Amino acid sequence: MAAQNSWGLHTLASLCGLLLLLHKANAVEFKVGGTGAWGPNFNETFYNKWAEGTRFQINDAIVFNYEAHKDSVLLVSKKEDYKSCTTTGDVLKYSDESGQTKVQFDRSGYFYFISGVNCNTTHQKLVIVVLADRRSRSNAPTPTPSSSSAPAPAPAAQAAPPSPPPAAVDLTPAPEPAAQDSPNTNAGGSLIVTGCASSMIAAAALSFMLF
Repeated sequence: MAAQNSWGLHTLASLCGLLLLLHKANAVEFKVGGTGAWGPNFNETFYNKWAEGTRFQINDAIVFNYEAHKDSVLLVSKKEDYKSCTTTGDVLKYSDESGQTKVQFDRSGYFYFISGVNCNTTHQKLVIVVLADRRSRSNAPTPTPSSSSAPAPAPAAQAAPPSPPPAAVDLTPAPEPAAQDSPNTNAGGSLIVTGCASSMIAAAALSFMLF
């Protein structure tokens, strides 16, 4: 049992060491200004122009090469000290016998570098912005979609079918009824015939009596 625990701890330590090596392998070492030369410059924006076009991240490092015993690198904590080339706040001074200093970025944020000599006249001023750790972006969890799906939109109301067109109205006039003889007219005719017959009979009887 103890042997198994020892083997597990050894394996875990090996994995942690491998991850650390891989992480450091991704770190980049930059030379200040692109060449590494840290010295008087006639262009007061030279170093910052270079830094603006460079991407710095945690565990990256920057190398300063300067004339030993005559120059140095100061890392100041205040932006005001950087602007005025003073050291009123916390200061880290790098002055190596070899004339070379390497500073590693162990955090994200602003790093203000000035020269140990009068940087207002030598224009040895540099601001570096260090971005977040590479792993914080590459291993960021992908947001999972919400489990509750949005309700489906209500179906649009179906339009009522169009009403059928009205039936065509037959405008042909109805045929007039056939003309019938008025009963009064027939009756009148009968009376006339009867009257004529009576007159003829009366005339005949009168003639017979006269003769």
